[in-house]
Amino acid sequence: MDLLECSICSLNFNNSSRRPRNLPCGHCFCSPCLDRIISKGSKTCPTCRQNHNAKDAASLGINFILEDLAQKLILSSCAPVVTTEVDDATAGVCPKHIHNQLYFTCTTHNVKICHSCAVLDHPSTSCKLISFPEEIKLYKENTLQELKTKIKRVEDSLNSLTVYKKLSENEIQRCKDRIKKLLSDISKKEEKNKETSGAIVALIERRTSLQSVTDELNSTSCVQDIKRVSQSAREIMSKEDSQIENVEATFGKDMKTPMETMFNILYKGDIINVVSSIKGETRASQLYMDEEYRVHMGSLEKMKFMNPNAAKLSIDEVRPLIFTHNLAYITLSVHEEVLGTVYFKIRHEVPHGRQFMTLVLGSQGSSFKGAKFSGRNSNSITLTTSSKEAVTDGLGIGWGEKLEIIVSGMLIPMNDNDASFSIVTKPLLTTKYHTCFGEVESGMDVILEASSQQYNINDVMICKSGVILEVS
Repeated sequence: MDLLECSICSLNFNNSSRRPRNLPCGHCFCSPCLDRIISKGSKTCPTCRQNHNAKDAASLGINFILEDLAQKLILSSCAPVVTTEVDDATAGVCPKHIHNQLYFTCTTHNVKICHSCAVLDHPSTSCKLISFPEEIKLYKENTLQELKTKIKRVEDSLNSLTVYKKLSENEIQRCKDRIKKLLSDISKKEEKNKETSGAIVALIERRTSLQSVTDELNSTSCVQDIKRVSQSAREIMSKEDSQIENVEATFGKDMKTPMETMFNILYKGDIINVVSSIKGETRASQLYMDEEYRVHMGSLEKMKFMNPNAAKLSIDEVRPLIFTHNLAYITLSVHEEVLGTVYFKIRHEVPHGRQFMTLVLGSQGSSFKGAKFSGRNSNSITLTTSSKEAVTDGLGIGWGEKLEIIVSGMLIPMNDNDASFSIVTKPLLTTKYHTCFGEVESGMDVILEASSQQYNINDVMICKSGVILEVS
């Protein structure tokens, strides 16, 4: 079957009496055939039997490609008679006025016409006409606009992928750094264990020698033997004192680490209070251990009662342990409903980071406990505070360098003159923000829940805050 023929009547399409029209399924038939089968009540495609809701052929779209091809076929068959070339800005010869070129499209009747048709049959008072050059120009502009939109989407996707790649590279590097540090720590601990094993063997040998002398001294009653054994014992004990001093010098710091003592006490379920004097008042924090054996130290508060039998440490004793890992946490709640706890890795070398650690701990008097978030947008949630008492490094501590990209979970200062900060919830390219002073280590799901539309952000509160004293 010829592509330019109607498959029902087998007649060629044209641009007048047998215009090709498309059914919704995509199959094309001439207008008279469609009118005939629709008038008989048939609402299915003759080819694929797909249903349609067309009332008549005029309600269906014209297949202009087939129509133009059919018209060119007609013109080529009339080549000896029609010798004038068809201008690029026209669509062939007018079937009613064969000496005129088609030049307009009547958008009111969806038909192509010539100048004579425009005057006689499609006056501007009742029809809307557009010339082919204008139509082509409009088509070009629409195509360019579509291309521009597509290019914008591609650029947006490219930017997103660039950010994702950068984030992945940063995460890979952080993982490599952590692995490198862990391997270094393992190597140091293995070396330390070798030294420890050697010291243990040496001390066992010394203990055996001392016990042997003790047994000999207990078993003799002869004065001369007692003097001889006692002299030998003093020589051995002198050597033992030297050995013990060497062990204490080598391992004493590790053997007396308060963290190990804390861990053992808390593991047994006993209580430890950390006490500090702040502005003439005694404040304390009760330590507790979670299921991952991490020791939590909450913000220092005024305590009405402290168990006198509980172990007690000063803030100075645990301060080195606070800043070993620089881990902080906040617990979020809404109307007394706890959402969860978020853990942060704080950059203590950044002034804003030191300020944040001071505020979660409350070591200068004020803390984040009880503070409420003040706003949110598509990329972050913000907590605003202007407590001058809370700022430990003074006002105007500086912004730091501008960030090239913002990563989900970053802690960003919102003002260089107070303790306001934002937690980033969505990565983006930016030149607006400065100084990331920490990142979410775990609990990002809690942040995303708190930032969701199901809660009023002004009801989201920090009900607990503090730092982590890790055993490792």
